[in-house]
Amino acid sequence: MQTRHNMLRAIRQSLWVALLVLASPASGVVVFETTSPYHNIRVIDDRGIRTLSFDGSMETRMSLQQPLLGQFEYTEYFHMPWLWNRNITNVLMMGLGGASIQRSYRYYYPKVKIETVEIDSTVLEVA
Repeated sequence: MQTRHNMLRAIRQSLWVALLVLASPASGVVVFETTSPYHNIRVIDDRGIRTLSFDGSMETRMSLQQPLLGQFEYTEYFHMPWLWNRNITNVLMMGLGGASIQRSYRYYYPKVKIETVEIDSTVLEVA
C-alpha cells in the first residue's frame, strides 16, 4: 500500500512540474510561425531544444541531437501500458502536437499500428 501511495505522490508531483513547465513561455529563436484557425503556432529553437508552442504555451519539446529523448517527464508515462499488456497492437492518440509520442512509439514498438486524431491540419504540417 505504501508503494502505491509513493507512486501516486510521485505522479502528482510530476504532473505539477509538467504544468509549470507547460505554462512557461519558451525563449530562443523562432524558426517557424503561422496562425491556424485554432492557434498561433511557433517553432522555437533554443540551445539544441526545439519547442512547439501554441499560443505561447509549450506543447512539445525535443532535443535536436536526440529526438527520442523525452523533454517532459509525463511523456514517459505513455509507455506504461506495456507494463500490463505486452501484446498491444493498436494505439489511438488524441492530438498530435509535435508527434514526440508517435515518434517514440514508432521506434520502440515498430509493429504497433499508431493512429492519431488531430483537428488542426496546420499542426499536422508543422509536426
